Amino acid sequence: FSLGQAGFMLLGAYTFAIFTIPEESREIVYQYYNGGLIRFALPVIPALVLSGLVAALFAFLVGLPVLKLKSDYLAIATLGFAEIIRAIFQWDKLGAITNGSNMLHQFPSFSSFNIRNAQGEVVVYLSTLVPFVIAGVCIALIVLLINSTYGRALKAIRDDETAAEAMGVNLFHHKQLAFCISSFFAGIGGAMLAMYACTVQAKSFTSSMTYEILLIVVLGGVGSITGSCLSAFLFVACSEWWLRFLDNTYTIGSFQVPLLRNGFRLVVFSVIIMVVVLFFRRGIMGDRELPEVLRWNDSCLSRESSVLVLGEGYAGPVTVNLAHVPHILLGGSTGSGKSVLLKLLLMQCIKKYARVFIADFKGGVDFPKVWHEKCRLCITEESLLDTLDRLVAALENRKSEFAALGCPDIDSYNKIRRPL
Repeated sequence: FSLGQAGFMLLGAYTFAIFTIPEESREIVYQYYNGGLIRFALPVIPALVLSGLVAALFAFLVGLPVLKLKSDYLAIATLGFAEIIRAIFQWDKLGAITNGSNMLHQFPSFSSFNIRNAQGEVVVYLSTLVPFVIAGVCIALIVLLINSTYGRALKAIRDDETAAEAMGVNLFHHKQLAFCISSFFAGIGGAMLAMYACTVQAKSFTSSMTYEILLIVVLGGVGSITGSCLSAFLFVACSEWWLRFLDNTYTIGSFQVPLLRNGFRLVVFSVIIMVVVLFFRRGIMGDRELPEVLRWNDSCLSRESSVLVLGEGYAGPVTVNLAHVPHILLGGSTGSGKSVLLKLLLMQCIKKYARVFIADFKGGVDFPKVWHEKCRLCITEESLLDTLDRLVAALENRKSEFAALGCPDIDSYNKIRRPL
């Protein structure tokens, strides 16, 4: 894992600020450097994209030697990069570009998106909506990436590097791709932070910022986008909103409530984090997304053991009877919902006490670990052939039992010997 996110956010914030300061304001901002070196300004959206691209470029260059390291050594190397880049941007020799140790300001902020009338009064407030729109676009792009072939390869590397390499995944190439993509979005995040704070100064991007990002990911669940979004809200709400009253002293009559004073909020917040880590060791969401944790509704199940429900139509439930149609072919383009429909069908089979076997030669990346507990997963040709041999033997035994018990079909057999 990387601990250099603060450095990439710094790159994004400075890139956005440098290229969006209006020309008429540069003499004021760069007053110690004769107006600075850059003499033009870009629109906000191209500057946002450029912020991500600059961060991704630095990530590519840093990743060439660093990504050959593993585990703690990679974390230490990326943390060192973040500290080095913070020091370089405060270097007086680069002041004509970065303004040295002085802060950058006068660039567009989120309030610049507000619509004003001829008198300068705000008519429509967009300063709150725009950050959510930008964040939503970034999250949507990440979801599309995760559900692509590259995303599945990255999941395979996360779960087991050796198995992924054995399946033909180029480890260094995909690690570098993930490093650059994550840095791209970190750069955009830095630009958004600059727009929110209205000022940029290198000393603000300390290692504690990286630790907060890492804490949010761990609390939400490594591998869960829903968990990261949820934990980001809870982290900020608890530390900056809900627990603020703990920093104030309260007196009830002549009795002063003990412990409540400035700084006690952080103590309580630390205790809450410890409790969450102890009772949710995989994070709030684990490696699951929101649709996977929604409660299953057993009322949607068909009462017939061999009938699976595909959906609801105008004429009623759309079903398929496995006793009549033993094979189902699911087809569609990437992102069309094949895996979701397959999991719904498999879950119905599990609810009907069926034994489920899954053959997935992609290493099982489409099925989270919870499916490994409910199903038998075959990820190699040898395991699949062995499973098929066992199934053939079990079916032959089942035919003999049917004949001995006089059962014409599986439903009659299940009434006599229903598995636990």
